[in-house]
Amino acid sequence: MEAALRALVPCSEALGRLEEAQKRYAVALAARPDDPETLHQAAGFFARQGQPARAEAVLRKLLGGRGTRDSGAGEASAARGRRELALVLAMQGGHRRCEEALALLGENAVKQQETVDDQRALAQDRVPEAHAHVEEAVRLEGPDAELLDTRALLHLKGGQPRRALADLEQAIEQSPSPMKSLHLALAYQRAGEGWKAGAALRKAVDAGWPLSRLPALEQSVFAELIAGLRAR
Repeated sequence: MEAALRALVPCSEALGRLEEAQKRYAVALAARPDDPETLHQAAGFFARQGQPARAEAVLRKLLGGRGTRDSGAGEASAARGRRELALVLAMQGGHRRCEEALALLGENAVKQQETVDDQRALAQDRVPEAHAHVEEAVRLEGPDAELLDTRALLHLKGGQPRRALADLEQAIEQSPSPMKSLHLALAYQRAGEGWKAGAALRKAVDAGWPLSRLPALEQSVFAELIAGLRAR
């Protein structure tokens, strides 16, 4: 019964029955108050509905629970929870919240450092080769949205935020997605347009950016955005 309830809640949201979804999340939280997946889902719902304070409360409960401390799987859930909490703190703004958000991402970075460093070094070594492949793909297939998004990230790595902005704006016009909006926010941040970066980050959240699916390598992107918002 609990599994069926948990499956029904996102269905209500997907169908636009938000009041029904909110009631079902309340029931699910009452039935399984310490279940990490239920807490993650509820926090994501509250964040998407513009209720970051409620999402924050749920995530603080998650991070204080035994389920995030007792196993390797629990640590994975805790890392996910720290990423989610960092986002909802950034959504609410303010120096103190942004400082805490950066600390949460820093904690994740320390615990995942070897993997992230290895992946980042490998990616950096392959930038010129990757750029050549992407340019050839664009030449053969045309300016596909995903190719443009990839090329934009390579432009950012090469210190060319204006070229990245041009690609990302075209990619989003073709095929908008929350992750492209996140990349657009970073490009604006690198180009010195902080207010546009904040707007793009909020658009990513409003478009349904799945809080739990921020890849490890994207955490530095998010941390840079939060730092920029804090400084505004």
